[in-house]
Amino acid sequence: MLRLIFSVFLLLGCSVSVFSVSSVFCKRTFSTYQVTEGGEIEVTVEINKGDAVGIAKLVEDIPSGLHAYEYESIGGVFTFEQQKLKIVWLTIPLQQVFKVKYKLKPVGQLMKDYHLVGRFLYVVGDNRLEVILSDAILFGKAEAAAVTAVATDHAKDMASKLDTMQNVIYKIQLGAFSVKKEDAVFNGLTGISVETGAGVYRYFTGSFALKSEALVRLQEAKEKGFPTAYIVPFVNGKRLN
Repeated sequence: MLRLIFSVFLLLGCSVSVFSVSSVFCKRTFSTYQVTEGGEIEVTVEINKGDAVGIAKLVEDIPSGLHAYEYESIGGVFTFEQQKLKIVWLTIPLQQVFKVKYKLKPVGQLMKDYHLVGRFLYVVGDNRLEVILSDAILFGKAEAAAVTAVATDHAKDMASKLDTMQNVIYKIQLGAFSVKKEDAVFNGLTGISVETGAGVYRYFTGSFALKSEALVRLQEAKEKGFPTAYIVPFVNGKRLN
């Protein structure tokens, strides 16, 4: 019966993005961005369920070289198979905002970095909807300077370093989606660009040499309906977070 329920859930409707009309938001944070031999990383996913009801599911694609362990599932059923972490609720938690946690531990030889992609699936009415979590990169054998430059725990250090770097470009990420979006979705914002990878479309607006200019566009993006937009620095065309 449980398998049947999950199958029906996965077959429902279409997908939308992080700023869907149901106002569902997800935020993932890490106790550290550095993977070390014998160490562990605590991952927290904060979910504002909006008007979601009934069945819900958190799915994280865990990169090879890391193993996921259950820590705090808030009544959900935790599984980890073939590098895919799932927490499934037959009834979404009652709290409007709730947090789930899991732990990551390295397996075998450390890699240079580890790229996580996740999504939260839920139901509103007769539709299955989807939020794509922001990409995350954890570092294993990366040089200490590179780790410092991109880790959120060292955001101030990163800002200082970026100010002195050459060829730095700032873009504003509007959202990450499982489907392509029409220009009308962006409500008149200019300089729209898109990156694709792992079945995800990441849309940006603008390309600025000065962070102060990017901050102006960030405010404009939020006023035009993109409350979760944020600034992403690129150095020589390579994304730093």
